[in-house]
Amino acid sequence: MVSVKLDRRAFDRPYRYDTVEPGEHKVLWELVVPRDHAAFIRKVGVDWYNDTHWEWRMDGMLKERIQRTIEDVSSFKPDEYDPPLIAEKWIRFTFWNNSGAALTPGCLVEGELVKKA
Repeated sequence: MVSVKLDRRAFDRPYRYDTVEPGEHKVLWELVVPRDHAAFIRKVGVDWYNDTHWEWRMDGMLKERIQRTIEDVSSFKPDEYDPPLIAEKWIRFTFWNNSGAALTPGCLVEGELVKKA
């Protein structure tokens, strides 16, 4: 059996957060995929708050609009993807704060960039 070593590196800063004022939205996690690479997404998790939602976009397309009606929570269980999701151009998570308070949500995206052969 021949073993092939892939040129890969983990996403830089997989967990990111920032304060988003009421009525505003902000890109909290973004990765531009280098031309000669592909991004393999293995795990995604976001903080949940009432009157908010996330937009998850990959390669110019809306992947998912994430919204839940639950009490405010400070922890989350990330979703795991096996096989991983693949992005060729970029990944972006935007948080929309429709609540009446400033919030500091976080977003976790674990995976790696793999150089194309």
